[in-house]
Amino acid sequence: MHNKFKVVVCEQLNVNDDSYKVIELRFKNGEQVKKGDIVLCLDSSKASYDVHTDFDGYFFTTFHINDSISTNQPLFLITEQFSDQEVEIYSDVFKSSVKENITDEKNLTSTVITEKAKKIIKENNIDVSIFTEQLITEQTVKDYLKKNGSNDRKGLIELENANYDLRKRIAIIGAGQALIQLLDIIFDCNLQPVCVYDDTPEKQNKSYFGVPVKNKIDFTIIKKDYEGNLFDFVIISVGAPISFRKRVYDSLTQLNIPFTNLIHPKAQIGFNCKIGTGNIILPFVHIGPCSEIGNNNLISANCNLDHHNYLGNL
Repeated sequence: MHNKFKVVVCEQLNVNDDSYKVIELRFKNGEQVKKGDIVLCLDSSKASYDVHTDFDGYFFTTFHINDSISTNQPLFLITEQFSDQEVEIYSDVFKSSVKENITDEKNLTSTVITEKAKKIIKENNIDVSIFTEQLITEQTVKDYLKKNGSNDRKGLIELENANYDLRKRIAIIGAGQALIQLLDIIFDCNLQPVCVYDDTPEKQNKSYFGVPVKNKIDFTIIKKDYEGNLFDFVIISVGAPISFRKRVYDSLTQLNIPFTNLIHPKAQIGFNCKIGTGNIILPFVHIGPCSEIGNNNLISANCNLDHHNYLGNL
């Protein structure tokens, strides 16, 4: 039996923002907290907010300083006991869909299904309503199948040996030299590059460090690939001409294809900064506190933006 836990989601703290930055973590994973403790602090475009826990227990989160979080996503959880053996399970809770699984962070009966459990449930056509557990894990489903039998034992064995890759999948626009700079960030941040789109015929049907150039930059094809679940986010590697970069960003945004930011781990971002989307920030960039970066910018290595600076949309 797994420990009971309570998931706390990120509430909308003001009308202007739907995402916030983690600027302080007051507890490490596994540390005991008391009701009323401030466990972390969030920063918005207007102010900073202390986040308290309403529960006694042990603290766990997957977020780090300077990470961004959207409203209605899991922020942290409090467990009755903390077990190192269940850290992977706690992490899966954060990767599960909150909108599907959590209706009220104070409600102990809310059910969370981990990603591995979902895969086995789908493969074996299992009715989820048969489970009474608050947390349905891979082992929960396997125990059920062992007890009740499975119509496809071979499928279950294949699932047991599968490599479940839950990293964010990135599609890249442009296979020029800047592609290597992006791959450097992507690999360092443990993301998954899945494909590149490029108009140069000589580059198509080739691969760069195992990442295939899938097709030309055709917005219809890119939208179809996104709707077909090929990737989660897109980013533009092309820095010039600026008019091309802007046209691609605007066109894909209008098609509701989400962009991500790629920020090299060796870039330094000050506190109380606000950053849009589609930005590339290369190593040794310094962005001072209380600065604001818009959308679709490419900031080259060693650039310095001092405090209270504003860089708009490309």
